[in-house]
Amino acid sequence: MEDGPAKADLINRLAVEYREKDPGKAIELCHWAIDLSQRLDYKKGLAEGYRTRGNCYLLLSEHERAMADERLALDLFREIGDGQRVLRVINIMGNIWRHSGDLKAARC
Repeated sequence: MEDGPAKADLINRLAVEYREKDPGKAIELCHWAIDLSQRLDYKKGLAEGYRTRGNCYLLLSEHERAMADERLALDLFREIGDGQRVLRVINIMGNIWRHSGDLKAARC
């Protein structure tokens, strides 16, 4: 398969499949999707890679890394005007705050 948006999307979907079973493998796939998306200037693929990697870091209780990735994803989804995914990321951020014990931030 040629390097292109379809390949980045496929890698991101594969990362989602691995997320629960093997977050470490999913993170590796996200790195690959992020790298490819950056080279292609493919913002949706980049945002999905950050969102999924942030989810993986949440599952591994790496809250600061998770939040950093979700903020990157949020900015990109806002930039491309994808409101549905903006809401998904905000939900994930609330989960990060809740799991890290920052309930005050989770309520905003």
